[in-house]
Amino acid sequence: MFRNGCIELATSDPHAGCEKPLLRGKWIVYSFTQAIANNIRCLHALGVDAPYVFSLSFVGVKGYMFSNGDRASMRRPVVLNEDVLIIPDIFIEEADAELKKILKPTFDILWNAFGFEECGFYDDNEKLVE
Repeated sequence: MFRNGCIELATSDPHAGCEKPLLRGKWIVYSFTQAIANNIRCLHALGVDAPYVFSLSFVGVKGYMFSNGDRASMRRPVVLNEDVLIIPDIFIEEADAELKKILKPTFDILWNAFGFEECGFYDDNEKLVE
């Protein structure tokens, strides 16, 4: 946490040891959603009120494939040609915002980078499937 209220979270390859470099969509969706919720609670407890801005970036991902959580996504894998993938910022106006719904466009952009129309973990009503 920085003095200006910025928080930086990072993880190194959470799936080290996999046969091929792989980004697992389900892990990203649930981990990122939980991390943002935890950090909003922390900021709010410290008196840092909304709005909040979050971003999601992947560094060192050239050659990575993507798992959408189904076998079909692995039968036709898309491999990233770029080493850095930066998703546009997410603007959260209120501490009690419905994060799961707000984050869907962010996850859709990530899925788009791998040739999918949208994030595969939301239902038709844009609710995150638990």
